[in-house]
Amino acid sequence: PLALLGGGFLLFLILFGRQKGVKTVLSLAVTCLVVFGLFFPLAVRGINPVWLSLLCAALMTGFTLFLVCGFTRKACSAILGCLGGLSVAGILAAVFSYAMRLSGIVDEEAAFLRFISDEFVLDFKGLLFAAIIIGASGAAMDVAVSIASSLDELAQKAPDLSARQLFSSGVVIGRDIMGTMSNTLILAFLGSGLTFIIYLISLGLDPRQLISSAYV
Repeated sequence: PLALLGGGFLLFLILFGRQKGVKTVLSLAVTCLVVFGLFFPLAVRGINPVWLSLLCAALMTGFTLFLVCGFTRKACSAILGCLGGLSVAGILAAVFSYAMRLSGIVDEEAAFLRFISDEFVLDFKGLLFAAIIIGASGAAMDVAVSIASSLDELAQKAPDLSARQLFSSGVVIGRDIMGTMSNTLILAFLGSGLTFIIYLISLGLDPRQLISSAYV
C-alpha cells in the first residue's frame, strides 16, 4: 500500500506538472539524498549539526530552485530570501533556546539516544537547532519562490514598474502569504504531535506548565 501511495503521488506529480513535475521528483530525490546521505551520517560523527543543517538547507534550496526555475534572477532571489530567512530562524533558535535553558532533550527518542551516546557523538542542543532549521526550510523555500515568482511575472507583464513599486508589491504579497503560512506551520507541528499533546493535557497540567513543556 505504501508503494502504491508513493507511486501514485509521483505519477500525478509528473502527469499534472509535466516537465516541472519531473524536475520536482528529481528535487525530492536530491532532498532525500542530502538529508539521509549527508546530514545524518555526519551528525552522528560529531559534526556541528547547526552548520551542517544550514549547509544541507543551502544545497537543497539551491538545487531545487535552480532545477525548477532554471538559472534565473528569480531563482537567485528566491535562494537569497530563503537562506536569509533560515539564518534568522537559526539565530532566533540559538538566542531563545539559551534564554529558556533548553537541553535539546525534548522527546523520548532524544532521551534514549542520550543513554547510548557512547556509540554516537551527539550535540543535542545543536540537533534541536538543526531540527528547527530543516523543519523551516520547506516553508521558507515555498514563501521565497512564491514571492519571487509573483514579482517576476509582474515585472514581465508591466515592465514600466519601478524597483520600488515591485518591492512594495512584494511586501503586500508577503503579508498575505504570512497570514496563511503561520497557520500552516502551527497546524503541521500540532498534527505531528497530536497524541503527545493530548497526553500532556490528560495529566491535568495548567496552561503555564503545558506551554513550558520542552516539547512545546
